Amino acid sequence: MRDKLFNYLANTIIKKPKTILIITALVTIVLLLFSFNLNLELSWVGLAPKGDPSQTEFRKIVDNYPSASKMYVTVEDKGGDLESAAKIAAENLEKLQYVKRVDYRVNMDYLLDNGLLLYESDNLNNITDILKNPNLTGFITNLNDLYEKEYKGNSSGIEDDKQEMVRTLRGLDYFLQLADRSLTQNIKSEEMDKGVKRLLVGDPYLSSIKGDTLLMTVQPTFGALDYNKLKPGVGAIAEELKKIEKEYPGFKYGLTGMHVIARDEMESTTRDSTLAMIIGLILVLIILIAAFKMWLSPLLAAVPLIVGIIWDMGLTSIFIGRLNIFTVFTAAMLIGLGIDFSVHILSGFTEARSKDYSLEDSVHFTLEKVGPGILTGALTTAAAFFTLTISSLGFLVELGLIMGMGILSIMLAVFLILPALLFLRDGSKSSTVKKGNYPVIGKIAGWSRKWRYPVLAIVLLILIFSAWQGTMVDFYLSIKKIEPEGLESIKVMDDIADKFNMSNDAVLYTTDNLKKTYQLAEEIKDQPQVERVSAITEYLPPSDIQQQRLKNLTAVNQMLKRRPGYQKTDINNLITQLKRLENNLIEIGQLSYMSGIDEVVNVTDKITGLPGNPGILSNFISKLEAEKYQQQKLNDFVSSFYDSFSENSGKMEIKSELTVNDLPADIKSQFISADGSSYLNSVYAKGNLWDRIKKPFGSRFIHMLREKVPRVTGTPIFMRVLYDQVSKEVTEAVFLIAVTLLLLLFFHFRSFKEAFIAFLPLISALTVTMGLIKILNVNLDIFSVLAFPLIIGIGIDDGVHVIHRLNISDQDMQTVFSSVGRAILLTTLTTMASFGSLMIAQYQAIYRLGVTLFIGVAFCFIMTLIIIPALLTNKNKINESEEN
Repeated sequence: MRDKLFNYLANTIIKKPKTILIITALVTIVLLLFSFNLNLELSWVGLAPKGDPSQTEFRKIVDNYPSASKMYVTVEDKGGDLESAAKIAAENLEKLQYVKRVDYRVNMDYLLDNGLLLYESDNLNNITDILKNPNLTGFITNLNDLYEKEYKGNSSGIEDDKQEMVRTLRGLDYFLQLADRSLTQNIKSEEMDKGVKRLLVGDPYLSSIKGDTLLMTVQPTFGALDYNKLKPGVGAIAEELKKIEKEYPGFKYGLTGMHVIARDEMESTTRDSTLAMIIGLILVLIILIAAFKMWLSPLLAAVPLIVGIIWDMGLTSIFIGRLNIFTVFTAAMLIGLGIDFSVHILSGFTEARSKDYSLEDSVHFTLEKVGPGILTGALTTAAAFFTLTISSLGFLVELGLIMGMGILSIMLAVFLILPALLFLRDGSKSSTVKKGNYPVIGKIAGWSRKWRYPVLAIVLLILIFSAWQGTMVDFYLSIKKIEPEGLESIKVMDDIADKFNMSNDAVLYTTDNLKKTYQLAEEIKDQPQVERVSAITEYLPPSDIQQQRLKNLTAVNQMLKRRPGYQKTDINNLITQLKRLENNLIEIGQLSYMSGIDEVVNVTDKITGLPGNPGILSNFISKLEAEKYQQQKLNDFVSSFYDSFSENSGKMEIKSELTVNDLPADIKSQFISADGSSYLNSVYAKGNLWDRIKKPFGSRFIHMLREKVPRVTGTPIFMRVLYDQVSKEVTEAVFLIAVTLLLLLFFHFRSFKEAFIAFLPLISALTVTMGLIKILNVNLDIFSVLAFPLIIGIGIDDGVHVIHRLNISDQDMQTVFSSVGRAILLTTLTTMASFGSLMIAQYQAIYRLGVTLFIGVAFCFIMTLIIIPALLTNKNKINESEEN
C-alpha cells in the first residue's frame, strides 16, 4: 500500500508538476489569510493547567476589578523631597488617556473622620490615651505613658503592630521636624494641620524600610490581558516618567507590575521569535548550500518549508486561535525539524542523479526509496507531539497540536512541492550533480562496528557519569530566572522586595461578605510568611464588629468633649517629657534591633540619631536647653498645636455605623467589584517571594493560602502550579511518547529488536544531555524541561532512516552509513542551527530550551553513529572485513 502510494505520487509529479504547484499555491494563499487572524496571548495566565481554579478566578478578577492589575511606581529623590516627586508624578500621569487613577497616599480625611471605628479594641484604648490632652506637653506625656505600658522590655507588641508602629513613628518624625523649625520660623496653620494629622493617623505614604523610597500605584484604563493596548499604554506611562526625570534631575522613578512585565514579555518574545526564525533559516540555507555545492537546490528546499509553516499557522488560527508565550517560537523550531524532510529528498535526488539516473527515475527513486523513511520519521515525530495533547496543561496541548500539525504540513508540502520543483529545474537545463555520500561517516560507523565492545563500554561509563550529574540539575522557578534577562521591570520588582521587605506581586482572592472577608484577613495576616493583607475591612469592618466598637466608643466620645483647655507650656516639663520620649524611642529601637524589625529601627534611629549624628529629637531638645529659640515663636507653635489637635481629634468622634455608601470613590474602586457583589483581597508575602517560591517558604505560603481559599490566584500561584504540574507531566509525557514511538517503530520494522536499537541512541542522548546541562550550569526551568519530550520526537528520525536503509539495501553497513549518513548529518546540523538560533533569545527560558535542544539533537546523531553499528548488522549483506 505504502509503495503504491509513493509510486502514484511520483507518476503524478512527473506528469503534472505545474498543476501540483498551482494547487498548493492556492491552498497556501487561503491558509495565509487565516493566519492573519492569529492572536498573540503572551501571558502566564494562559499557561495554567486546564480546569485549575487559579486561571478562571484570575480572569474573573481582571474583568471585575480594574484595580487588580495595577502598575507600581517607585519614587526616589536625591534631594529628599519624596512627597513632591510623588505628587508631580501623580498629577502628570493622571492627564494621560491610559491612566484612570494614581494612588500614592492613604485617604487621611476618611481615616481621621472614621479612624476610631477601624481600630481593634486593644489599639482603641491606646489611641484613646493619647487623645486625652490636646496640649503639646500633655500629648507627649500621654504618648510616653503609652510606650512604657506597651513596649517596656517587650518586643512582641512591636512585632504585632509593626506596620502601625512604623506609620505612627514616621508621623512623629514629620511633626518633630516641624517643631524644630518652629523655633526659628513661623509655621503656617496648613503646615500645623498637616503635622497634627500625621500624629493622629500616621504617615500617609507607603515608604521603604529606610524611608528613602515611596511606592505609588497606577490604575490603567486597560487590562493586563489587553494586548493591543499594552505596548502603547505602558509606553506612554514610562515615557511620561522619563520626561519628569528630565525636568527634575533629582527625581528617579521605577516602573513595574503585571502590565509592564507583560509588555516587556510581549516585546521580547516577538523580537526573539522573529530573529530566531530569520537566523535559523539563514543558517540552514548556508549549511545546505555548503553541503550540496549549489545554491538553487537549497533555496528550492526552503520553499516547501515556508509553505508548510504557513499551512500550520493557518490551521492554528482555525483550531486554536492564538499563540502563547511558548508556542510563539514554534515557527523557529519547525524550521529545524521541517528542513530535515527536504534534506532527505535532496540527498536522495542528488544521489540518484550522481548515478546517472534519468529525471523520471530520480523522482521515483527519491520518493519510493527515501519517502517511506521520511513518512515514518514524520509520523513518529508528529505522534510524539500529538501525545502532548492529553496533558492538563493548556500550553502543552497547544504546543503538541501546533508542532504535530506543523510536522505533517511540512512533510506534505515537501512531498508535493520539492520533487516537482527539482523535476522542473533539472528538466529545464542541465546541472552539475555532486557525489551523494560522505565516506568519513561510513568509516566511523565501520570503526564502531569493529571495536563495538570497547565502544559500548566507554558509552556505558559516559552514561553512568551523565546520569549522576543529571541528578544534581537545578530547576529554576523564580520569574527572574525565566523572564528576559536585564528587564528594568524585573529590577524594579526586586528593588521593591528589598526596600519594602514585601513582594509587590500580590496573591488575590475574592469574598462575598464583610464578615468572611474580615475573618480570612485576620487569619492570613497572622501567618509568618505574610507581610500584609489588603482588604476592604481595613476601611469598613463587618457590622457586628462595628457595633461592638461603637459600644466602646461611648466613653471615648464623652472624653473628647471634656478635655482640658489650653495651658501655657512649662519649658522644663516639656524638656523632661521630650527626653523621656527620646529614651523610650531608643529602647523601642534596641528591642526592634534585637528582634530584627529593621523597619522600626530605621525610623527610631532617624528620630533619636546615632553616635556622632544626632537626630531631629536630640537637636530639638538641645535648642530648647540652650534657649536657642524665640519665646513668642514657641508659644505660637504650642498654641497652634492645641487648636489644630483639638479640631482634628474632635473629628474622630463617631456615633453611627459605617456603610458602603460612606466609602470614598478611591477606596471603593480598590476593593469592590463593578456590580458591588464581591470584594477583592490582596496578600503580600514577606521579602522577595520569587527568590523563595520553590523553597519551603514559598511552598508553605502557597499551601496555606490554597488551604484557606482554594480559588486563590495570581502569578506566584500560576508559577507554583506550573512547576508542580510540569514536573509531573513532563515525566508522563516522556514515558507516553517513548511507548508511542516504540510501537510505531515496531509496526514499521516488524521487529522488537530493531525498534529497541533505533530507540537506544535516543535514550543515551537524553542521558548525556542531562549531564551536560549540569556541567555547563544551564540547568532547567518550566520551559526548557520541555526539551526532553521534544528531543525524543525529533531525535528518533536518525535511527529510523539508518535502519530503514539497512533493511532495503544490499550494500554493506559502511556504504549505507556513507550514503544515508550525509542526510542525517545535514538534518542534524540544520536542526542544531534552528534550535541554536533560540540561544540568541533574551528570554532566559527560551535560551535554556535552545541550549538543551542543541545538545540533545547533536548527541542523537553521535549516539546513532556509534551505537547502531555496534549493535545491528545488515540483514542482506555483511562486510566480513568489518567483523574481523
